[in-house]
Amino acid sequence: MGSLNSPYRETGMSGFGHYPCGGLFVFHYLVLIRVLLTVILNMQYQKIWDKILNSNEDVKYEFSVGERYLAIRLTSWIVFSIILLSIWWKLLPVSIFIIIFAIIGFYYTKNSNAYAFTNKRILIHKGWLSTIATSINYDKITEVSVVEPFFARVISGTGELIIHTGNVVDGVGLEHLENPYEIKKKLDVLRNIQ
Repeated sequence: MGSLNSPYRETGMSGFGHYPCGGLFVFHYLVLIRVLLTVILNMQYQKIWDKILNSNEDVKYEFSVGERYLAIRLTSWIVFSIILLSIWWKLLPVSIFIIIFAIIGFYYTKNSNAYAFTNKRILIHKGWLSTIATSINYDKITEVSVVEPFFARVISGTGELIIHTGNVVDGVGLEHLENPYEIKKKLDVLRNIQ
């Protein structure tokens, strides 16, 4: 029997309030972390675009690599570190380092691949320590292709948008995008407004 000071003991509730066994608490905690990362990334993107945008230009649509791709990448690093840890427990510091590296890599992979469509051009910002900013004016685009390799489409649900101009033979690729056809439609609408 539970005491008067502990109403959750009889119902199987943990000390996390109304969360059974703390499971929903962990879920809400992860959602909160995701929301905070999204806010931080949006502030980072704004800093990037403030450096690049002209005074008469504004961002109409911004995006980055797909969340599912990032989750698979993060999970694979964590699984790798768990396997490494299970082989030899003395590798605990190495496994912890790999997990921390994976979480930081998750954040910076999204941050280091920032894309935007403005009212005049495509903005591509890649890199973290060293960065490259590229822009392609809409009137210079000759063709836009969507490529969905089999494994990327099936495993991570992503594809690639390839922007062709008269100057670049192979085109400029925006990789690991969720819903590349939807992104292409948004680009087509913005190009037709010009």
